[in-house]
Amino acid sequence: MRGEVFVTPHAAKRYAERVEPCSHEDAISRIVEDIRNRTSVRKGRDGCVIVTGPRPRRVRYHVSPPLPGHTLPAVVTVVTR
Repeated sequence: MRGEVFVTPHAAKRYAERVEPCSHEDAISRIVEDIRNRTSVRKGRDGCVIVTGPRPRRVRYHVSPPLPGHTLPAVVTVVTR
């Protein structure tokens, strides 16, 4: 899945703060893995897609259309329940 989404530094930082303390690279890997194993996808009001990761954590990832200068959708933030 790496190469299918761009994980912003903000999203990696939020993952490490809110979900599980880990390095920046580990956060990116875990976000990509959660998105690969997603349980639901829905459209958000702000134009982002909200991807819900697998149980037990069910972390929500806000994925935007490609940011300027990028060709991949971007994981812009991480939200916990």
